[in-house]
Amino acid sequence: MKHYSNLIFTTSLVFILIVIYSSCRKEASSSSSIPQGQQRVSIRLSDNGVKFDAVNVDIQSVAVQVIPDSCINKYHDDQDHDGDNDHDHDSASRCSSWDTLSINPGVYNLLDLANGVDTILASGLTVSGKITKIRLILGDKNSVVIDSVQ
Repeated sequence: MKHYSNLIFTTSLVFILIVIYSSCRKEASSSSSIPQGQQRVSIRLSDNGVKFDAVNVDIQSVAVQVIPDSCINKYHDDQDHDGDNDHDHDSASRCSSWDTLSINPGVYNLLDLANGVDTILASGLTVSGKITKIRLILGDKNSVVIDSVQ
């Protein structure tokens, strides 16, 4: 009987190690597909519950403002060391750019995304850097439903 329990333990351990190894390999291969100088961005949409029947948001486009690492490093290195970080951020933001991400445009009921439920709203590649703003372009099909009244 002891031999049988050792066999089960060893088999379980080998199985767990294979799963961990496979998981690590997938991560390594997906991160190597990102071109140098770029970063992968995914924006998730979620909400906290409210006392409405529906909160419909018509999202047509998502864009992110990125300050490239090269810009941040340039202005950080050129800093006059007086502690004026706001000046450095303003200077770096002048060379920022807006990148539009891939989405499935449409109407999203935010209440379907409550209690830990979320969805990937947008994703894509941007230049490596600091994301400072996210812009949602809305359509004209936005609505709130309270007591079955829109």
